[in-house]
Amino acid sequence: MDKKEELRMKLATERFYSSKKIDRFLQNFTSKNTRLNYKSSLKKFFADFLDKRYPNVKLDDYLKDIRLMKDKERYATMDQYEKDIDDYINTLIKDGSAPKSIAFHMTAVKGLFRKNRIRLDDDFWDEKRRQLEGTSSVVTFDIPKPEDLKKILMHADTRARAMFLMQATSGMRIGEIISVKMSDVKTDYEYPHIIIRSKKAKSRRTGRTRMSPEAKLAVSEWLKVRDASLVTSNKRSKWNKDLSDARLFPLDRSTARRIWNRLLVKSKYIDKDDSVKLPRYKMTTHVLRKFFRVQFSKYNNDLAKYLMNQRTELDKVYCEYDDDYLDQEYAKGVEHLLIYETTPQDVKDIKERLKEKDREIGELKQDIHNLRNQIGTFSDLLGNSISHDSFNKLRERIKEKKTREPKSEI
Repeated sequence: MDKKEELRMKLATERFYSSKKIDRFLQNFTSKNTRLNYKSSLKKFFADFLDKRYPNVKLDDYLKDIRLMKDKERYATMDQYEKDIDDYINTLIKDGSAPKSIAFHMTAVKGLFRKNRIRLDDDFWDEKRRQLEGTSSVVTFDIPKPEDLKKILMHADTRARAMFLMQATSGMRIGEIISVKMSDVKTDYEYPHIIIRSKKAKSRRTGRTRMSPEAKLAVSEWLKVRDASLVTSNKRSKWNKDLSDARLFPLDRSTARRIWNRLLVKSKYIDKDDSVKLPRYKMTTHVLRKFFRVQFSKYNNDLAKYLMNQRTELDKVYCEYDDDYLDQEYAKGVEHLLIYETTPQDVKDIKERLKEKDREIGELKQDIHNLRNQIGTFSDLLGNSISHDSFNKLRERIKEKKTREPKSEI
């Protein structure tokens, strides 16, 4: 990029951030990540495309109130908007952007237009959707196996091990993991209860899930050093961090991703997908959620979706579970989520050995009971025998004493 283009981009970006219409549009979204993603997408539309077509244009001037226009002017303006959007989408396709990314950019632009009462024809938007090859992701992901996660987490510190084990065994998104508060995690249960608050959930629904005993142990170890770690992190950072932060993992999404990527590098899981403009690791933090779905679905697919908070409104009516049921069912499927000391096959073998031991213990108890009965009978016989011998000895001593006594003279 030459200096002239750098200057143009700088000025275009300044005009974009000064737009009041952008601010009003973004205020509709409560999620910080949603606002950031939409802002980034709209900035691309304005600074990378519109500013080149209409030099020095201000976005607030570009988005006109077509309700005040006469028919001829309104139709011409809407035709121009459609042409701009059509050319923008074609530019994204030519640049090799993924269909799913283009669909997101299109959604952001459509939302901004509608917020400003600019409603283009539905047929136009439908045509743009059909133009895309599909909205499925072109990025390929490698879903790890338990042994893969074990190798990756060998390089993790206390915080990273707790965070990623919790995600892999609960099915939560990374954004939900870093938003959950300590009060939302009940570690006094064998399978700790986790509450996903609706404001932090992508689905905007309150969810409930569990985590494995391995994750529980890792989280317990993290809680021992969490406060000291936060103080140390605050001293090292140039930003003042909130030492009263109530979140279990007080960090942002980008930091969590950097930590995960460093673990991938250290453990040699560094394969990248080159089919997109910005190559990324095939094992992102999101594969931990996929790991949960694949592994727990081996036991119960419907419950896996419930724990991942993927319920539809119909599921909400017909598929509500109480805590006791969730505990029981999670306990039955957790063997598929174990990563460290045991594998699912190990668990099955252990269960079989425990059943065999239970049978042996039952047989031993019965043998002990029989022996006790035999010992009791023997004791009774022995007691009687001892009493009889004592009586005979006493009688013999009496006879002996009488024999030794002198006879009286008459």
